[in-house]
Amino acid sequence: MNEKMFSFITKTWNPIAGGCFIEDGEIYACPYRCSYCWARSLINMWKGGNLGKKYSGPYRIHERVINQRFKPGEFVAVQFMSDIGAPDIRSEIVDRVLDAIWGQPDVHFLLLTKSDQFYLRYMDDIPINCVCGVTVETDLYIPKDMSNAPQPDKRLDSLVWLKYYYPKTRTFISIEPIMPFSNNLARMIEKAEPWMVAVGYDNYDNKMPEPRKIDTEILISQLQKFTLVNVKTIRNAWWEPQI
Repeated sequence: MNEKMFSFITKTWNPIAGGCFIEDGEIYACPYRCSYCWARSLINMWKGGNLGKKYSGPYRIHERVINQRFKPGEFVAVQFMSDIGAPDIRSEIVDRVLDAIWGQPDVHFLLLTKSDQFYLRYMDDIPINCVCGVTVETDLYIPKDMSNAPQPDKRLDSLVWLKYYYPKTRTFISIEPIMPFSNNLARMIEKAEPWMVAVGYDNYDNKMPEPRKIDTEILISQLQKFTLVNVKTIRNAWWEPQI
């Protein structure tokens, strides 16, 4: 797998179609409207082709994809072209996806969301072969003009609660694309007892706020004291001298 995907992932699986919408002439992949969304860029590029057709219209199950079978031991990233925790995905759609995962107990599945409610809502239904993840670009406030998602601290809290009720659940945190953060970020993440944390800079030249490379390297060292770290694209911030 290339640097834009997590190193442990062997397959991606997008059983939910639809969800894209146009607002002020811009295409968005989900209601969180993140300005730095890589899926949005990809769908916009192929909006006239099959990819654009698949993700246009209301959320719905992609019947051919939902029945895809994977080999035992594979690690599958679920719904990476949107967000399985998007608030306007109907519960019966999520239930179909979770039922399909229950039907492949020898396969590992990664759920990843920016929702602060998804795990609280579905924690009793999530299969034991799932790794439950959230994306937290920072622990600081993200302006609404950059993202309409719940604030990162709320997302982390949802994992903490999930671990409280289901302590054997494997949790995962993606700090990507990383933004400037406080000195408390590592301590906040430790509370969620993650199985692994991924850290990486933006790969799509969005010129978003970024921390200094040295600060990110210090964060990685702090995280490695209590969890595995999947180190992804690590570079100087776009505003730093490029040495």
